[in-house]
Amino acid sequence: MQDLTKEFNNIGRYLLIEQTALAPADAALIFGNRSMASSLADAAANHYHQGYFSKIVVSGGHIVDPDLACPSTVKTEAEYIAEQLTARGVKADAIICEKDATNTQENVEFCREIFKNHAALQNATSVMSFGNIIASRRFLMTLYAHWPEMLAMHVGVNGYDFPVSQWYKDESFRSAVIDQYKRIEPYKSNGWIKEIDLDAINARIHKLR
Repeated sequence: MQDLTKEFNNIGRYLLIEQTALAPADAALIFGNRSMASSLADAAANHYHQGYFSKIVVSGGHIVDPDLACPSTVKTEAEYIAEQLTARGVKADAIICEKDATNTQENVEFCREIFKNHAALQNATSVMSFGNIIASRRFLMTLYAHWPEMLAMHVGVNGYDFPVSQWYKDESFRSAVIDQYKRIEPYKSNGWIKEIDLDAINARIHKLR
């Protein structure tokens, strides 16, 4: 049991990045998630109001479940999270929706195009991303693989009613983390993600402060 706990702790340290070092960024990027819209909006809006960024790109093309309480005009994850952001005081003109992505690689590639073509973002060199804590490292690895010139910070959002440090003690949390961990090597082999040096990333971010 002690060996298993040690292995779980190693997995957690590797995968569950609660946040990188943070500094003011040119924009935020939210990796959409239907079941975590409220938590993602809370985290992003909080950092927006603290002055970390003035623009938020929300990415997610999956259709929102019809039983969620949201306006009839809201259809995609991006639109739903955008509605949650405005309810938290984020200005509507500060939000840009990317409504086509259906996976993490598309999130990054489609948002990269938005940055390239948006007057307020085309000179951006840094981004602060927000996403489900279980995929924090994979988000950063995807950003590095497909947008290497962009300095990416990250805030992992815990959508589970359980502490991150004790993730392996909750069945749902544990199952989700193990699933994510098993994806890493195959995704690297396919070129979908690329290993990151977290210490080097944090050192670059510290220079922005």
